[in-house]
Amino acid sequence: MKKKPWNEMSEKDILRLKHDQCIKCAYLSGQIGGNKRASSNRVCDYIAIEGHRRGCSPLECVEKGIFKPKRGGGRNAQKQ
Repeated sequence: MKKKPWNEMSEKDILRLKHDQCIKCAYLSGQIGGNKRASSNRVCDYIAIEGHRRGCSPLECVEKGIFKPKRGGGRNAQKQ
């Protein structure tokens, strides 16, 4: 599937990206009201954490090396 430019993505496309990629990233914000599992209310906190802009669109985070996996602790965390 070819990626659309960010400004051409629908809300459904953005929610799919958050569910597939962003939900696994350490920069995704915590819950903002409502459903604890809903990714729609969460945003990228990269600028707040690092003190500067990400330098890429959310579509390019993995390719550009910006994506930072969350540390373990969840049900999918690997046992060491």
